[in-house]
Amino acid sequence: KQWYQRRVRGMLQTLDMIANKKKKLILEERKSTMHVSDSSQGWWSRLPSSLRTNETVAQLYDEVESLEELSRQLYLEIVDMNSMRERLAMSKTLLGKYFNFTGHIFSGYLAYKIFMCTVNIVFDRVGKKDPIS
Repeated sequence: KQWYQRRVRGMLQTLDMIANKKKKLILEERKSTMHVSDSSQGWWSRLPSSLRTNETVAQLYDEVESLEELSRQLYLEIVDMNSMRERLAMSKTLLGKYFNFTGHIFSGYLAYKIFMCTVNIVFDRVGKKDPIS
């Protein structure tokens, strides 16, 4: 239960970090468009800040992508954990115990059929005659 709560909390923190990074990204993109449209400065003076902004935007894009991948993985772990919990709860019911028992019986039946097929192939006891005629 603690593992599940930590995963959910981690996912919520990751989603919060993604939102913050996207806000920073939007602000940086706006700042870069403001610098481009500002014509009071010379071309040479705007170049270093433009390059720095482009590097920052690229870095923020990379961080957002990695955080989104992390959030997807955390979400999948949480979904798997929920399905395991449901299966565990189901296995404790009468219907779950019945399904488990019939699963064991069918496993034994299939093992027998595979063994008999192997014996029939090894000892060449394959039918020589059409069973209908």
